[in-house]
Parts: sequence; structure tokens; C-alpha cells
Amino acid sequence: MMSKLSVRVPLFAAALCVVMLGLASSATAQSHRAVDADGTLFSALAGSYGDLFPGGSDADAGTQVLALDIDRGDTSERLLVPGTATWRQERAPSLAIDDASGAVLLLWHATTASGETTAFFTSYRDGAFEALDQVRRGGAVVLFGATPSVVVTRDRFTLTAENGASSHVSRATFHLVWRDADDAVRYSFVSFIDGQFVGWTETLGLSPLIQQNHQQSTPPATGAGYSVLEVVPARDQRRLLVTLTEGTYHRLGVIEVGLLPLRLQHLGEELQDAMFAHADLYDPAEPTAFAEKIRGEIIDVGWKSHLNQAVSYYLADDISGWVDAQAATYGYDLVQLSQDARARALNAGSAVYATTAPDPQDAQSEILTLDLSDLLDDDGYRAELASVLDLDIRADLPAPTVDSAAPRVLASAEGSAIVAWEVDSAVVYRELGTDDLGEPIWSDQRRLELGAALATDEALDLLRTRLD
Repeated sequence: MMSKLSVRVPLFAAALCVVMLGLASSATAQSHRAVDADGTLFSALAGSYGDLFPGGSDADAGTQVLALDIDRGDTSERLLVPGTATWRQERAPSLAIDDASGAVLLLWHATTASGETTAFFTSYRDGAFEALDQVRRGGAVVLFGATPSVVVTRDRFTLTAENGASSHVSRATFHLVWRDADDAVRYSFVSFIDGQFVGWTETLGLSPLIQQNHQQSTPPATGAGYSVLEVVPARDQRRLLVTLTEGTYHRLGVIEVGLLPLRLQHLGEELQDAMFAHADLYDPAEPTAFAEKIRGEIIDVGWKSHLNQAVSYYLADDISGWVDAQAATYGYDLVQLSQDARARALNAGSAVYATTAPDPQDAQSEILTLDLSDLLDDDGYRAELASVLDLDIRADLPAPTVDSAAPRVLASAEGSAIVAWEVDSAVVYRELGTDDLGEPIWSDQRRLELGAALATDEALDLLRTRLD
């Protein structure tokens, strides 16, 4: 079976939706719209200042800017997004609304005179815009080789404070996938918690993740290979599926990408805090009292996080038993013990939901974390959260040899794919499926003959139907 890079955990009962944002360019203004809980329509528009603000004086008429329209039904206004009236060409806006905070979240792309593309983001709340920020890698601004595909996911969960008051925490995440100028496929995400940007942005190279067994792969007969990048929301609307080719060894992979749910992440972070808070009880030679204290803390955090009671008790028993058994091995290194206990909590949580956890000894396993700031100052209950990137390699195998320099790849929301190309008055294709052991495998080559009764576009539509 294909290996995992991180735990895969369903989002419990939290509501989550995925929106695939169209990024096609146009000679007219480009926009993306959304309606908030009060029925106000927000629209993000990219276009020339003269078209969007006729008679305005804040920029030259030909300057490409970003605007936010706010339509409340009886009143409306158009706002210039600060920092966009520059020499850059602002385009491809994406918009999401955080209903809990009322914040409008914006992400868009900007092209410089030299043709370099970057991504900016900001939020608008209570009549004001936050300062612009950019997608970065290691602190440096990311320069995109092509306009990224963007998917937005949203989820929320509830915390209960010591005094019994409940707080609802919401997260909206922009996921970006693109092929760089060096032909490498990269991924980044920008998360907002309760309408505020949190942590920092980072990028991950997806291409190296599908180079397994490359010694046995063979480039296509043409020697040139072909480039594929398709991004679609997964069927459950909780994550995205990236279908891509890797150029060095010419492999095709399908990678499922998502973020672990806030609820489970919160439990892991609180577990670490509790272990340090009760460090005075820790004795690696006699760890039982410490382990029992941690067990009670996990049950308490599970209740505050609204975890299923049976799940909370399962995790409490698993982690406390592990701490009791392993403390002597760690000695007085409570830092490492707490880090491994948190990782075990994530892994055990995934096991509860019948998913596969990563092998901690596997060098290919990778969990990325971003520590977030305090979120619940109103009730005094500190919530240290983390965004954990969840990667699942659904397929990794040699890309099929084709008789075309530019085949079409049709990707499904289930992780399957069809590679199709036109040759000799026929659409020829191979379909990605699985064998009896669940391993990914290509079908034999198949043909749909073209003619008066079947055009190329119609044949491709029939193949897309197979994937639906």
C-alpha cells in the first residue's frame, strides 16, 4: 500500500466546506463573491482603477487594482484595497467570509513588470483592512512560476472554559498549488483563525513525494515527457487532491492534502502544556502518579473540546499507560517525552477513526506545525492550537507513455485519474485504478473513435462522467 506522510483524521462533526476558485484571466474585471450570515454580499474585483473607480483620484486610470464591493441591499459601497494601487498588476482575487468574526478574507495574485507573480492576502473587519502580507517560504516572498490553483476550506470547533462558558473557534484556509519555474510542484496554505491571520506561511515541495521506486521508472519513448497538474476538491469536501507529474523520473502521483481538525490538534497542544504544568510530579523511576494526573487532564481537555466521551477516555488510557511504561526510557528529558506524547495523541486519535498513522521511524513521514496565538481571551481560557498539514500519497507510479506532447489528465474527487490524448481520429486513454491488493495500476490502453457522432470534447466529457 502507498505510504502515509501524516495522520488522516476525519473532521468529526465539524462543518467544513470546500470551494474551488476559478482563476481564468479576462480582459474585464475579475471577481469572486460571497454572502455573510446577515445577507451582505461581498465581491472582490480586480481591474483598472479607471473602470472600478470612475473619476477617482487615488491612482492613475490604467493602474490595475483590487477593490471590495459591499452590498447590504439598501446601501452599497466600493472600497479600494490599500496597497494595491501600485505598479503591480493585481488579479485573480479569492474571497472567503468568517461568519464567527464577520471578517472578509482576501487572497489574490500580483504580477510585476518583469512577469513575476506573487500572492498577497489581507482581511477586512469592522470597517478596516489589515496590513497586506505575502505568501513566503523561509521568510522570503514566493515567486510563482504560474498562477496557483486555490481551494478554500473552513472548519470550526467549540471549547468550554473552566466556568462552563463555551467559545466557538473557526478556521478558514486558502490552499495554493502551483508548478514552479523549475517544473517543481509546490504547495502552501494561509490560515485565518476567527478572521485573523495566524502563524506564518510556508511552502512544501510535492514533487519529491512521488519519486519512490524511481530507479525502476522509465521515461516515455518520446524522451520529452509531459507536464500535468490538476487540483480538485476531494469527494468529502474536507481536503484537496493534487494530481501531478514529476519531471526527473517522469512519475505520476495523486496526493491528498488537508489540515488536521482543530479539535484534535488542540488536545495534543494542551497535553504538552499539562505535562510541563505538572512537572513537579514527574519522576521517571516512579511515573505512575504523573501518568494518572495526565490521564485526568486529557479527559478534562476532551470535555472542553467537545470530543466524544469514549474517544477522550480511550486517548487518556492510551497516553497515560504509554507515559507510565516509557518514562524510564526518557529519564528527565520531559521536553522529548511531551513531544512524543503529543505525536502519540495525534496517532492514537487517527487510529480511533480507522485511519493509518505515520511510522515515526519512517524518514518520509512529515508533520508540519504552525503554533498559533491566544484565541479565547474573553473567557480567560488559553487555547494553544496548531495547524498540522495532513498528506496522503494516494498513487505514485510511472506516468503512462503517450503519443502526444500535451495529453489531457482528468482528475476525480475520489483520487482516480484518466490520461487521454488524441491520435489517428481517436481519443486514446488509460485509467488509473487499483489491483486486488489495492495498489495503484494503469489500465490497458483504450480508444474512443471520433467521427460525426463523437467529437473530441464529447469523448472527454464521457471520460469525465466515468470519474464522477
